[in-house]
Amino acid sequence: MNTHEFLNRHNSSSRYFEGGSLCIWGNWFGRPMDNFHKLDAVSFDKELNKLTLSFDNKERLTVWNAENITDTKGYFQIDKADKVLWEWYYYEKPQTEENIFFEEYESIGDTINFKTNVNWYKKSHIDLTSKKPAVFMA
Repeated sequence: MNTHEFLNRHNSSSRYFEGGSLCIWGNWFGRPMDNFHKLDAVSFDKELNKLTLSFDNKERLTVWNAENITDTKGYFQIDKADKVLWEWYYYEKPQTEENIFFEEYESIGDTINFKTNVNWYKKSHIDLTSKKPAVFMA
């Protein structure tokens, strides 16, 4: 389905996806099935072709130029995108600006570029692959 169809479904009584663990281009946020992010709201900026999913704990997933969205009771998937930004507050700390962290992924051809402001771990670029879905949640 396209972005508009997903937005309409989410905002209606036929909403399927409720939340899950997050994987971006093959990289899990935390360990697989370790975190559950409950979906609260969905918005779409038509001018920028930007889909934003807001979750509990004020987490936010922003996807530019999302293509081929699958929305089921068991999982949510976006096959392709130009860019994905995941933002969250450092867990168990006050939700203040200095505690906002991000992971930014950008698809350029077959390469996925990665940036973050996280300073307590390093994510391997080797694991990033454009052959995996841009976003997968289950």
